[in-house]
Amino acid sequence: MLAAALNMPKATVTLYVKRLEAAGFLRREIDTRDLRRHRLKLTPSGRKTARQGMKLLALAFEPCLDRLSEAQQQELKEFLERMTVGLRVGGDLRNRPIDAMAVETGSDRNG
Repeated sequence: MLAAALNMPKATVTLYVKRLEAAGFLRREIDTRDLRRHRLKLTPSGRKTARQGMKLLALAFEPCLDRLSEAQQQELKEFLERMTVGLRVGGDLRNRPIDAMAVETGSDRNG
């Protein structure tokens, strides 16, 4: 499910998940509702790093956004939100802060 949502090959996503897990940014848990699936959850370190990354992105985009009026910024925000709805996995991530995200993935012996 995650690979499809990210539009990436499953092997690539598996590699990234393993690296993030080894670095201590996320952990895999068996989904108790479907034992064939895993749930990925950010660790405290993963949440902290994600928040820092979001702050860095905001700083990087700030000069670009400053060129837009308030109305244009709101229009851009709404457009981007509509675009990302299709990227969300089963609606689980909708309206959830980054530190509360958990993503379902298909179980894979290789990942």
